[in-house]
Amino acid sequence: MFGSAMSPKLLQVRFPVEIGVTHDWPRHVEWFGDYKKLFADRPSFFESAKIDGLGSVPAEQIMNFLRPKYWFSGHMHVKYSAIVEHTGNIVEISLKDLSASDEVRAQLPKSMLGAASRKKKSGPRYSPPDITNTLTRFLALDKPGPNHEFFELLEVNSYCAVGDALIKPYMQKTCEDKFTLHYDDEWLSIVRSSGDALPAEDASLDTALGKSNAACTNTVLQNLRWVQTNMTAEGLLKIPENFERHALIYDPNDKGKANEQPCEFANSQTEGFCRMLQIRNELSGDKDVAEVDDYIVFE
Repeated sequence: MFGSAMSPKLLQVRFPVEIGVTHDWPRHVEWFGDYKKLFADRPSFFESAKIDGLGSVPAEQIMNFLRPKYWFSGHMHVKYSAIVEHTGNIVEISLKDLSASDEVRAQLPKSMLGAASRKKKSGPRYSPPDITNTLTRFLALDKPGPNHEFFELLEVNSYCAVGDALIKPYMQKTCEDKFTLHYDDEWLSIVRSSGDALPAEDASLDTALGKSNAACTNTVLQNLRWVQTNMTAEGLLKIPENFERHALIYDPNDKGKANEQPCEFANSQTEGFCRMLQIRNELSGDKDVAEVDDYIVFE
């Protein structure tokens, strides 16, 4: 599940996203499937849903904004599917036409059924013009175990056609004829744009949304050009295979510091990622910004 530092970045994405994955369900998604059976099987879910508390609010907002073809979640330990239909380009799903009995409706918050709300809503009101998908297929699975529905295979069709120039940088194979993981240049530009603007200790959704949409978009576009020049064109989007151990191996016989907070260990992958983008590492103890020339050399 993404935290407050991730949500503002995701709301700056402007190109189609095919799959969303979160630990918790997006709020309100339960109403777009067989919620009667769900609530019959899990009565506690209805107790949460009727106070508008089932699922994640940031996940709901991001799902409605990005409108991926698929959204996968866990957390609730039950298999559940739903199809969310998005209307126009408005970043909001309406439950006013919910097919529910009067008894159920009477127990739901009025705000869920389209009643006017005086509370000012934060966040973008419209999806970007390049995001045109209108259906999100939601699937949650149970936890692994005997007689649990925790596994399902799906075939996902890509937005991009084979041979599309847009995905060509990501389709390079290794000498063993295998595909590898690559960074997305738009996402790198968003991370680079917010590298200094949103410190880890103050990365709230409201802080990010306080900036004008035009200002955010302009900053991201500037950094996208930087990424395309310094990384994409140089063939540096491939994620390096540089995983290594950072912390000491757990020793169950070491009882000396059982009541103390574990030491913090620097992560070389995070440090390398920040050097690559020429941004400061907010997770390190050193908050000073190093000289740009000391960060990385492109060869």
